Amino acid sequence: MKKFYSVLTLAFILGLVLNAPLYFYGQEQGGDNNVKNETTKSSSSFNPFWYFQGAIGPSFSHADLSDYGFLPDFKNVKLNGLVGFGRQFTSVIGVYGNLERGFFAGNKNSVATASVPNALYGRDMHFDNDYFGGNLNLGVNLSNWFGGYKDGRLVTVAIHAGVGQAQWKSRTFDSNTGELLRTMGYSN
Repeated sequence: MKKFYSVLTLAFILGLVLNAPLYFYGQEQGGDNNVKNETTKSSSSFNPFWYFQGAIGPSFSHADLSDYGFLPDFKNVKLNGLVGFGRQFTSVIGVYGNLERGFFAGNKNSVATASVPNALYGRDMHFDNDYFGGNLNLGVNLSNWFGGYKDGRLVTVAIHAGVGQAQWKSRTFDSNTGELLRTMGYSN
């Protein structure tokens, strides 16, 4: 258990570091900076680049067994995150991929559980879930497409489309007895 908490602490510290905006895109301005000519306008030039990305943060469940429905349940906060890399080919088109890992949980009292064998009306239940997945995406920067490429743009609008796969495992328990009611995912 001590090892689990040390790994969780390390993940939390890593999450704090990765949660800060760490996206740095280095682009050369183009041309010689020492030569100034009033008739020459400053222009932006795009150079293709590779990048790495990461994110870590809290996850909240909005499933059937969540006390507050859509609102966050702070008693059941878990952790999720991703790492990825990508290539921006032009100022408009880029490709990136991500690997994800996460956990979430929830609980609800007095649940009508007719679909669970031997369940009585009003059973208190909780669940935990873990997942991992990956995806590959094509990104299109609409701001650069319609407005032209500009260095240091404050707001960028982009869309993406891609393919991915997620694997998950969910376990449902009786909150009063601790009995495992159902397991779904991975091998099932």
